[in-house]
Amino acid sequence: YLEFVTDESVRNPITEILPRHNNAVVFRTFSKAYGLANLRVGYAVGHADVIGAIDKVALPFLVNGLAQAAVLASLEPTAETELNERVAEVIQERTRVAEALGVAGWPVTPSQANFLWLPVGDKASSLFQHLESKGIVTRPFENEGVRVTVGTPEENDRFLEEIGTP
Repeated sequence: YLEFVTDESVRNPITEILPRHNNAVVFRTFSKAYGLANLRVGYAVGHADVIGAIDKVALPFLVNGLAQAAVLASLEPTAETELNERVAEVIQERTRVAEALGVAGWPVTPSQANFLWLPVGDKASSLFQHLESKGIVTRPFENEGVRVTVGTPEENDRFLEEIGTP
């Protein structure tokens, strides 16, 4: 989720890791920043030998024509403004929600993605169930924590209200 990274110490794996490791692969997605989550499209970057091995086991015609058209449209220069606005809103909301959670005493791991991690340990399941009963979708990891995707300001306000922040 490189588009959401604001920490300047975080390196781009394509330019920093791949040149030094010919057995590494970087997978990128169009799901989050580009707003194409339901299309399940992305790409892999790596050494030609590794990509060749992936090609041998990849299913043919894995991406349908509609998904391909959406990706191509999202890469047009005219779509860059929309991409930048979407990413900026997610970053702004991520900061706002993380700060509100912290003020309310919730543990929050610093994030450079489009989601927040709440390391609540054995409370993960009960927190997930409470939020789910209120129509708020999160991803629980039993006895570890809950992953919360940063949504729209309205969705985030509902989440903050239900989780009990001022």
